[in-house]
Amino acid sequence: EEAYERLRTSGVELVFNVAEGLRGADREAQIPAMLEMLGMPYTGSGPLSLALCLHKGKAKELLSYHGIPTPTFQVLRHPHEPLSEAFAFPLIVKLLHEGSSMGLSYGSIVDTPQTLVARAMYLMQTYSQPVLVEQFVDGREFTVPILGNTPARTLPVIEVLFQGPRN
Repeated sequence: EEAYERLRTSGVELVFNVAEGLRGADREAQIPAMLEMLGMPYTGSGPLSLALCLHKGKAKELLSYHGIPTPTFQVLRHPHEPLSEAFAFPLIVKLLHEGSSMGLSYGSIVDTPQTLVARAMYLMQTYSQPVLVEQFVDGREFTVPILGNTPARTLPVIEVLFQGPRN
C-alpha cells in the first residue's frame, strides 16, 4: 500500500518487476503504472499489456478483432449460464483473471454439460471470479521468452508438460 511513495523516494535506477499488486483484476498492472508515472525504467510488460493479458476474455476479443485465430470462447458469470451453440465438447474451463495455470487441472477439461456446470461452480466459488470456457485444443504447449526490444532476443523454448490421468 505504500509502494508509490517508497518507489518515489528509493533512488533505484531500474526495477526488475515481478510484482503482482494487491487486489483487483488488473493487479499486475499496478506497479508498472506507478513506475511509468514516476518515469522509472523497469523490466517486463507495460500496464496495458498486463491488464489485458490478465483478463483472458478481453485478450481473446482483441485477438479476434484483429483476425488472429483463437479457440471459440465464452465468459460465464454464473455456472448455469446458457452456453453458445458454437461449442462442441470437450471444452476447457479456466479462471478469467488469473495467469499461469492457477485453477487448472485435468478436471478443467469437461466432456458434458453437467461436468461444465460442476467445474464452473467449483472455480467460481473457490476463486470468486467468472470463468472462461474455450473449445479444448489437444496438443503441446510452449512458452517462448523474449528479452529486450531493439533487437529482441529469444531465449530457449520451454515446453509446459501437463501429464497424468484425466478425471
